[in-house]
Amino acid sequence: MGRLNRRNHDPDDLVDELTDVGILSKHQSQAVVYFEIKDDPEKDARSLFDISEKELEDERERANDMIEAAETTINVSKSDMGIEERIEKLHEDGVLLETEAKAYVHSERADESTLVDMVKRPPSDIKSDKETAKERIKQCYDLAYFLDEHAGIEIY
Repeated sequence: MGRLNRRNHDPDDLVDELTDVGILSKHQSQAVVYFEIKDDPEKDARSLFDISEKELEDERERANDMIEAAETTINVSKSDMGIEERIEKLHEDGVLLETEAKAYVHSERADESTLVDMVKRPPSDIKSDKETAKERIKQCYDLAYFLDEHAGIEIY
């Protein structure tokens, strides 16, 4: 993983910024900052975040899973694969709920009345799921931009 874009930043500020993206928990964000971005090799996990390095290693695994899910979500959201395959892939990694994935994918190809028949839900629920899906996909992109900017990691 490249470290070309590293700059001196307050680790707590980076954790807050990464947590605010909405994909990773605070501890997962701490793990990413500690293992991928940390500027000061003299500081250990306990002195930076009041958490053990072992706990951060566990959180790093979960963070990596979510980063991989975000990468999949980005790639699938802009792919031209079949409808059912897109819905399944958008849902299986856990970034989107199945109803959100369905509303997002079907709304690209159908008008509202057809969409209601396809998804079998009220229009207000479909609209809400579609908006939530769009927001979660945006969060995936925001995560990708953060990782690229602060750690030199490209995930898409």
